[in-house]
Amino acid sequence: MKTIIALIALTVVTLGSSTTSYSQEQLDEVILSNKTTQVYVDDFSKFNKTISSLNNTSFKDILKSTDASQNLVFKTNTISFKINERTYVKSLRQAVNKSDDFSEFILLLESRYPKLHKQISKDEALRDVYYTTRKHTFNGYIADLPSVL
Repeated sequence: MKTIIALIALTVVTLGSSTTSYSQEQLDEVILSNKTTQVYVDDFSKFNKTISSLNNTSFKDILKSTDASQNLVFKTNTISFKINERTYVKSLRQAVNKSDDFSEFILLLESRYPKLHKQISKDEALRDVYYTTRKHTFNGYIADLPSVL
């Protein structure tokens, strides 16, 4: 009798464990939403507007007026970026000097600051910065010379 109960218990246990199957399901990709990025601090845009308002001012004068200890900050809920004012003005000057037109200027700035790609492409003050400061560069002087043919 004991052997019969032991055999029944053993078969129930083995049948129970053999009927247990593991299933693996593949889940679909779910896109929650495209949340807009909220900008908390944007010193770059304010600084660009300040530079663009300085008509007939060279980069040399702008560099003298910038504070070496002052930082420009761009902060959103996804990006935090900080750079020294003087360093930013130097990179603006290099981009203006190396570029032949405004679109090339934007491409050079975006390659220099990839984190600010969206901000640079949207900032309307950069157009004024480029045209205001371009006339004070070597290439700007050359472009203003009358053609001699």
